[in-house]
Amino acid sequence: MAERAAFLRRLNTAPPADLLRLSAWCDGVLVGYADVQGTEPTRRELGYVIGPSAAWGKGLGLAAAQAGVHHMFEIMGLETVWAEALDANVASVRILQRLGMVETGRGAPSTYLGRPTHYRQFSLDRSAVGAAPRSTGRQSGATELC
Repeated sequence: MAERAAFLRRLNTAPPADLLRLSAWCDGVLVGYADVQGTEPTRRELGYVIGPSAAWGKGLGLAAAQAGVHHMFEIMGLETVWAEALDANVASVRILQRLGMVETGRGAPSTYLGRPTHYRQFSLDRSAVGAAPRSTGRQSGATELC
């Protein structure tokens, strides 16, 4: 647990050059983020986290993921967004499906809450997206979700 905490601290204080983190706010409180990662000129990976768990189940994960997709397509001009979610993390899989992402394959094995599972891989092309949600952030890299 301490090793994971140290990794996350380093990721936030000294992120790798290929990571863009968009903060997600709700009523003036930081509730999570959407990540854009990769170096390919037209394709990047989407990630998102909402926490603490008291913030789950309120649509914030979907809103953060939508803001990330909007940024990737409309601001960065990417053509494809891809993401992975653990099969056992039903809420995360549902978010990717609600974004309109198409499942493209099975990823590496992993564990979730102590039980074995695997990653499911998804992709979304710019041509498949209608009007993207608009970011209403108060600063660059910030999005107000509610």
